[in-house]
Amino acid sequence: MADRLLAGRKIEKHHQKITVTMKKLTSRRKRWLSKRQRAMARHHFRRKPISASRKWHGAQWKPVSIHRPSQKARIGLGVAIPMPAVMCFDKNPEATLESLDRIRSILHQETMQHRKAGARQKNTSKVNYSAFENIRQISPSAALVMAAEYERTYYLNKSEATIINLDKWDPAVRGTLGALGFFEKFGFPGTFEQPFATDRFRILPMRSGSSADPLEIKALIRDLKDLYPLQDEDRTAGLVHLFGAMVEAMVNVVRHAYPADGKFPYEPINRWWMTGAVDQDARWTTAMVFDQGVTIPVSLPNWQHYAGVLRRIASWTGLAPAAGDPRSDGLAISAAVEESVTSTGESHRGRGLAQMRDFVDQCRGGYLRIMSRFGEVKLRPGQKPDVRSYETSAGGTLIEWNVVL
Repeated sequence: MADRLLAGRKIEKHHQKITVTMKKLTSRRKRWLSKRQRAMARHHFRRKPISASRKWHGAQWKPVSIHRPSQKARIGLGVAIPMPAVMCFDKNPEATLESLDRIRSILHQETMQHRKAGARQKNTSKVNYSAFENIRQISPSAALVMAAEYERTYYLNKSEATIINLDKWDPAVRGTLGALGFFEKFGFPGTFEQPFATDRFRILPMRSGSSADPLEIKALIRDLKDLYPLQDEDRTAGLVHLFGAMVEAMVNVVRHAYPADGKFPYEPINRWWMTGAVDQDARWTTAMVFDQGVTIPVSLPNWQHYAGVLRRIASWTGLAPAAGDPRSDGLAISAAVEESVTSTGESHRGRGLAQMRDFVDQCRGGYLRIMSRFGEVKLRPGQKPDVRSYETSAGGTLIEWNVVL
């Protein structure tokens, strides 16, 4: 026992004599460690969205069919990003905006990966994809915004589009996108039926451009008129007024949506998109213009009548919104319409937003939708504006007329 205690004291005494000395870090060593730490942080940040996405979906790689224009459909592995059953700004606005934002993000990642790969062939046997097979209904306006996102990626990548599980898509969804020209635009011409293009409801192929060409709008109006079996003087007069409203919308896009010093969350291609649809039985006529520009709430402070817009908002709410506050986007759009200003104040350009509203006021019924960034305003004849703000950005500005002619 005494021997063990003595041995323990010797060990304790021995440990007490141990001292640890550390070599002082040189400035060069400190810079190297700091650089390594930043590199590890960047590596972790790049990897996190992928792992977080997979964990969020709670899904494993599953077999999918991959369609490309130059290849036969083949089997690969994919992780599905859920999509809502209804994509419509009227029936399911928040979920529709969230889904479009996810599509926008996925396509942006594809663009970045494509540029990083350079001349190397991208491996498409494993994909993260939007589960379009979950969608049962998609409105023409939601379809137009989605098609615009795909066209942006098509222009930036200069490569073929990839479609996943097309054979599982709902026939109505395939029909809507087919009538819009989605498949033909991205290299799948005349391949798929268009069951949604019935005698009751017709959708026109989308048009896209970068200049304020009134001939494009004139052709769209003519096609809308031709969708009705019988000619009507009142309808013809209404389509003439619609032509003027759409020209104003397109001019605003070309002049102000893509400023040289603008800041964009995703790389723009400086284009507009438009389409139209007709419900013959209900006499409903739909026309819409979409752009991926800086949006109305962002450009509004540059308007010479912005002070008047702020005064209107203050009179409605009791206080003026903070600059750039997305929660007030709906109010800002509504105030801009009420103020009846244009983005430059040039007299020869007419009354801008007010002209778009005047057309709706002259119709028998319907509404004008202005959706820009996080805000939306619906304007109906003889009614107060329906003003909303959402949690997700529209990714640009959508002007939609849905009227009875």
